[in-house]
Amino acid sequence: LGTYSLNWKDTNFDMLDKILVLRKKGGNSKFDTIQTIKPTDQNAKYRYYSYIDTLTETGTYTYRIINITADGNTRASTNTVTVDKSNIKGTSTIQYGELSLVDTNPMTIQFTETMNSNPAVFMGLVSNNNSKLYPANLITSVKTSSFTYQAFPWVTSETTEFTKKESIPYMAMERGNYRFDQLDCEIATANVNMTDTTTVVFSQPFPEGVTPVILTETRNQKDYPISIKVCDVSNTGFKCILMCEEEVGKKSSQLIQVFYLAISPGVGTIDKDNGILIAAGRGATPLSGSTFGDANTFLIGQDTVYSISPYIFANLQTANYDAATMVRQHMTSKKGGYTIGGRFKRIVDPSRKKDTNGKVLNQNAAKDEMGWVIIY
Repeated sequence: LGTYSLNWKDTNFDMLDKILVLRKKGGNSKFDTIQTIKPTDQNAKYRYYSYIDTLTETGTYTYRIINITADGNTRASTNTVTVDKSNIKGTSTIQYGELSLVDTNPMTIQFTETMNSNPAVFMGLVSNNNSKLYPANLITSVKTSSFTYQAFPWVTSETTEFTKKESIPYMAMERGNYRFDQLDCEIATANVNMTDTTTVVFSQPFPEGVTPVILTETRNQKDYPISIKVCDVSNTGFKCILMCEEEVGKKSSQLIQVFYLAISPGVGTIDKDNGILIAAGRGATPLSGSTFGDANTFLIGQDTVYSISPYIFANLQTANYDAATMVRQHMTSKKGGYTIGGRFKRIVDPSRKKDTNGKVLNQNAAKDEMGWVIIY
């Protein structure tokens, strides 16, 4: 079971007869009334109300509060708010799951266990079901018990809404250094300048000769979508570049907080009680061009990683294309009922035609290496 608490301040008491709490589940077009509240003390200037809803099924739920007058008319209606009861799993240190996306409104995800500190949250890959929508990630209000996520469309997207079913994995981990069997992992933050390349140094270097895989995410950047570009990864750190679409325009210098996950390539155990593994590596085939390339197999050295219904995360490990970029997934590759990889695509800012030196950009010539992380 899960619960969601609605709290609001009501100032519309004059001639008010009742307050309706409405809810609809993702995929439905009609709201249902789940609670009718009788207003109290109608002479007051305002009143605080709350309602706790118990959710028994996974999925997204959208709420709205409506005030009804004595003659049956609507006096006031709130904006909608969406919450996701997902199949979240994990422990008080790491939690993960998958969101069902029905629109680009904010949604709140409740953890199954309260964490000891506010975690870093990383989002996985969307599919190609909505090929004309390029959603960046907007993560806000990260708490020990929940976080709020919103798909944040690029301004160059051909549409700003989902027209087909979509889902996206997520992973929340407390900041710190971990060791999953033989894999080292660091979760931390870095302040990155919007107009310059920032060098990020790990608090604990990885072993000599080990180049970790990097995942990145930002928080609270509501002004415009940001692309986080990673390059020059080594055992001691990496370089980070922030870019927005050319269509957005030039941005003044400011520091943006970037969360990063750095993990050794290989396979390790993150939840011994439930036998949950984490694996990381680099795609054998660089991403380039404007179409999905050949399938990238999840390889550790020469060994293929076999998994069932993995949560897939990916990030470019190079910044060879001088524009805002993101990665999306087209399909997974299967063998004997197991997932062994997938086809991925690098999405690039269509409004940027030339690099900083004035040279015409060429997608095929500027290939980028992809790093992947899966939980299974």
